[in-house]
Amino acid sequence: MDIALLALANKRANDHLLKCQLDRLIVSSIELRLCFLTESIPKKEIWLTVSGAAWVDDQSEKEDNFFLQRGRFLSQIYMLMGESVTSVEVHKDGQLLLSVGQQNLVVEPDEEGFEEVWSITPDNSSQFAEFDWYVTYTDSRELQVK
Repeated sequence: MDIALLALANKRANDHLLKCQLDRLIVSSIELRLCFLTESIPKKEIWLTVSGAAWVDDQSEKEDNFFLQRGRFLSQIYMLMGESVTSVEVHKDGQLLLSVGQQNLVVEPDEEGFEEVWSITPDNSSQFAEFDWYVTYTDSRELQVK
């Protein structure tokens, strides 16, 4: 992976998510959408859509079953509502690390290829609407930045 692209992805991810507050989540069978509110006025929504494997990094064991793991993750992040993002890091292997409150959230590609592993998007929670994205890691293992 190009080092300049990775640096740009990290900059964009931090520009959009750092200091944002976790406000709500939307769950479907394979996607999880986390809505963060900016601290600026007027508040804007920044969405993190996750289709890859996700867990809280202090979790003692990861589940092999995607849906059991997703359920565990949801129970842990629910407690983070209202907490702010303190750090964001994109790794060259497609892993996204996000510190929210006192917890470190990890999203990474798994063996199952979905449309996108994760994506950071502006002001739109509809999976059917056409919308732009800031940073995304695709199922073809490509990091893309706009």
